[in-house]
Amino acid sequence: MEPTYTVDGNGDTLLILYDPNRPFEAVDDDDLWDNHLPLYDDFNVYKSRLLDDKREHHLREASVNHPPPKNPGKEVSWRVSLRKLKSASMTFQILAAENRKEDELFEQGYKYTIRAEGWSAQALHKLILRSHGEDAGLYELQSNPKLCAQLAVVVDEYQCHNLFQLRFPVVTGRYPYNENLLFWLFSSWVFRDEANFRESSKAIIIQTRGRMHTLGMPIPESLIIAIELKRKHYIAEMVNFAHGKVQKLLDCDPQFTHNQEAGEDLEESLGFTFHGWPPKEPFYGYGILNVYRALKEIIGQHDLKFDVRCDATGFSSKTDTSMTDCDETDSSSETDTSMSMIDRDPCTVTLENLRGAWSGLDINDFPTDI
Repeated sequence: MEPTYTVDGNGDTLLILYDPNRPFEAVDDDDLWDNHLPLYDDFNVYKSRLLDDKREHHLREASVNHPPPKNPGKEVSWRVSLRKLKSASMTFQILAAENRKEDELFEQGYKYTIRAEGWSAQALHKLILRSHGEDAGLYELQSNPKLCAQLAVVVDEYQCHNLFQLRFPVVTGRYPYNENLLFWLFSSWVFRDEANFRESSKAIIIQTRGRMHTLGMPIPESLIIAIELKRKHYIAEMVNFAHGKVQKLLDCDPQFTHNQEAGEDLEESLGFTFHGWPPKEPFYGYGILNVYRALKEIIGQHDLKFDVRCDATGFSSKTDTSMTDCDETDSSSETDTSMSMIDRDPCTVTLENLRGAWSGLDINDFPTDI
């Protein structure tokens, strides 16, 4: 057969891609989270931002070395050098060992056949060009996060990480939670782009309201769990902070009824906004940014109304209960969220320094050779 692309005119291997360009997995309505604080959304994340064209087969079902389908339909093929493919990845050595010579193709000068199914033809073409020392046109990936993710999927499947060490400039600003953000997270992990991995993981951590979506990309479970743990951790810190303010007021000496009334009023406002107070882990339906905005608004309003709290002797003293002027602050992200704010001095933490401790993940904690 005549290949679609001849990358090596003397190549001994025919690589055939059946049913190319399967889409990323769609996100159904059932996969979208609840939103318990819609008034405090940072971005209007419409469902269409996480939806793609639905087809019977999804990218995650794409595979290598399948036998040719009974009704192959569209296919793309490359004439390549197995030696060069093998030098790019041990995986191709395994695939070559699994293949035997086919008489028809042997007569056309091919010794081996490698079959794949479902990948992006453009992404696979870039991988093949790169493995043969040709210009793969990688410059366009920076402005095409979907293609970058498609390439990352193929690179991860064939374990060709050494071929690609991509580093893109970090774009400052805010990133909405959508397909492009998920594409960047996966791509930066595969290509070991530490700065973009940190930024994209942070953006996902502070916007998700439950388990992150994968769109069918082979994102490691350890990475998904780490993002969810950080989401719950940061929300727990803020909930403990606000609950500590309530308890400080409620626990004042009964003679200071204005303090107890302040605590009851604050608790009632929190309960109304959060549909019950305090919310409990795993905080499904709550995002870090939503929680921060809600607490900042509610506590800010009550701080303006109630500027009295009990001191250590049980007597009241004028102070700024927003606690932004305390001498000691704790900006550590390692706060023990199991400890109630009742058990610590409320002046050791503020909403602002809790937010300042939000961070993304360290790429070195998530190797690709797993």
